[in-house]
Order: sequence, then structure tokens, then C-alpha cells
Amino acid sequence: MKYVSAFLLKLVVTFLILYTVLAGVTGLSMGSIIALTGVLVLIGYLLGDLYLLPRTTNGWAVLADFGLSSIMVYFLSSALVAGSQTFLVRSFVAAVSVSSFEWFFHHHLRKNVFLTDSSAPVYRQDYQTEASEEFQPDLDRDER
Repeated sequence: MKYVSAFLLKLVVTFLILYTVLAGVTGLSMGSIIALTGVLVLIGYLLGDLYLLPRTTNGWAVLADFGLSSIMVYFLSSALVAGSQTFLVRSFVAAVSVSSFEWFFHHHLRKNVFLTDSSAPVYRQDYQTEASEEFQPDLDRDER
């Protein structure tokens, strides 16, 4: 149930962000914004939040969400509107807005949704190497 409520939270907030950014576009209907939101949230939640986030850091997951949302908003909004309008600035604003929400959403997921004893491997990069006092061991002393 935690995963469903997290998905619905992401769906509602992403819809509000996309509606705010894309509301003034002529030819982009409410149904188009809903379809764009549904596709973006479904792919982002499955790939970014459930697959990538447990295996990497929050920064990498936000960067992946930024790339996904900027590409998806640009191409889908251009495809949904008949005409030669370009949505480059609007897709960038939408991607920055969605990514800033995702930063806090990932903290919410890690704190409230994901289990701490997850079976997914955690790739950490703070390795400790072996430390020793001797660079050249005295082998003759050890044989006695």
C-alpha cells in the first residue's frame, strides 16, 4: 500500500507541475496533459524510483529523472500538438520543476516506503583498504 500511495503522490504533484507549465500552450488539451503525466510518472516511477534509486544515490536518480522528464515532455508535447511550436523552454522548466520535486520525493521514498533490509544490493564507494605498519615484513623473524 505504501508503493501505491507514493505513486499517487508522484502522479498528483507531477500533474500539477505539468499543468502549471504547459497550461498556456494552444492546442494542448487537458487530456493531453493527463496522458503526458501518466506516461512520465509510470516510466519514471518504475525505472527511476523503484530500480535506480535503491541502487544509486539520490543525485544520480534526480539526474536521470531530469533527463527523462525533459526528453519526454519535449517530444510528447510536440507530438500531441499539431503545428510547428517548439517546447524547448517549457520542457526545460518542467524538467527542472519535476526534478526539484523528485529530490524531496526520493527522501520520502527512502525514509517511509523502502524497507531497510531490502534484498537489493547497495553499491557503496567508501571502501576500506588493508592497513599495515610494515611495508617489508621481516620473514626471518617469523620463521623462528
